[in-house]
Amino acid sequence: MITDPRITILPKGIQLSTGPYSCNSSNVVYLLLCDRCPNVSYIGETSTTFRLRFNNHKASVRNNSSGLPVAEHFN
Repeated sequence: MITDPRITILPKGIQLSTGPYSCNSSNVVYLLLCDRCPNVSYIGETSTTFRLRFNNHKASVRNNSSGLPVAEHFN
């Protein structure tokens, strides 16, 4: 049994840790939530820093990139 208060057990055995992380953390799994669409979420992973990956998401939205789930949702 996991007793670490930073970890929550989610359905199907997925574990979510809340930190300590920063934008410079790498090799992370992350969850993006949409404020406008409460039932929409995106789970991603990156071996680069989270800052770089999130900036890539923002650029894909700005550039209206097709075929990318985050960009398609916000465009």
